[in-house]
Amino acid sequence: RFELAMRPTPIVPWAPRPEPCGLVWLVKRDDMTGSLLSGNKVRKLEFLLAEAYRGNYTAVITAGGVHSNHVRATALACAQLGLPMHAVLAGQPQQNSLDNQLLTELTASSITFVDWKTNMQRRMEQLRDTLAGRGERALIIPLGGSSLCGLWGYIDCLAEILDQDPQREISDIFLACGSGGTAAGLAIANHLAGSPYRVHAIS
Repeated sequence: RFELAMRPTPIVPWAPRPEPCGLVWLVKRDDMTGSLLSGNKVRKLEFLLAEAYRGNYTAVITAGGVHSNHVRATALACAQLGLPMHAVLAGQPQQNSLDNQLLTELTASSITFVDWKTNMQRRMEQLRDTLAGRGERALIIPLGGSSLCGLWGYIDCLAEILDQDPQREISDIFLACGSGGTAAGLAIANHLAGSPYRVHAIS
C-alpha cells in the first residue's frame, strides 16, 4: 500500500433543507483525502499502485470519460510516484479545457481519445500489447479503479468509520455508485465485520 491519502477523513454534521423529520445526517468528508488526489479514487489507488510496484510493472493504463475524476487522480498519483500512465478517454476532447482533462493532459504519458461506443477494456488491452512490443509491462486499472485489489480501499474505509463511530450511532450509509467498487468494498467489509450498518448505493 502506498500512503497517498490524508486519513482519517472527518465525519461532520449536515443539515439539509428541508430536513427530513427525525433523521440526523452526517457526511464522511472524503473530498478531504488530499488536494489534487481528493475523493474516493485515491483510497483505491493506494492499493492499485502498490500492486503495480509489487508486480514490477513499468506503466499503468486506465480509462474513463474525458472529464473522469478517476483518470485524473490516477495520472496525478502516477506522476507523483514517477510511473508512466497512459489514458484512454471516451468523448470529444475540449479545446482550452480547465478541468480534469487539462490535469490529465499535463501528467499522463499519452492520451488516446475514443468514442463512447468503444469497448474500453479491449482498447486498453490493445494499448497494453502495443507497449509490450516496446518492452513495457503495463498494468491495466479498470474503469473507476474497481477491481478486487481496488476494493481494499473501501474495506479499509469501513474500518475507519467503525473507529469514528465507537457507539455505533450510525445506522445507514448512503453513497453514489458509478463503477461499483466503493459500494462493493463497503458492503463486503460491513458484512465481514458484522457491523450494524445498512449500505445503500445510489446510481
